[in-house]
Amino acid sequence: RGNSFDPRKNEIRKVNGNSVRLTEKETELINFLYKRRGKIISKKILLQGIWGYKETISTHTLETHIYRLRKKIELGLGTKDLIMKNNTGYYLNMSYPTKSS
Repeated sequence: RGNSFDPRKNEIRKVNGNSVRLTEKETELINFLYKRRGKIISKKILLQGIWGYKETISTHTLETHIYRLRKKIELGLGTKDLIMKNNTGYYLNMSYPTKSS
C-alpha cells in the first residue's frame, strides 16, 4: 500500500505502477526533507544544504523547484500536498504514504 521513493532511481513510484522521474535536485530535495521528517526545515537551511547558498543571497530557486515538483507529482501520480509549507519552512506531509527505499 502507498508509494515509494527511491533516491537511487530518482523516482517516486505509485503502487498502481505509475511513476514520476525526478531530476537530481528534486531527488536531493525530497531526500533532504525525508531524512528530517517530522521537522520543519527553513528556506535558509534548504538553500544551504541543497544548493550551498549563503544566507545573503536572495533567490526563488527553492520556491521554483518545489512548485515544479508539486506539479510533476500531481500530474504523474494524482497526489497533492507531499511537500507542505508553513510560516517557518517546508516539511513532508507525513500522512502521505511514501517510504524511502
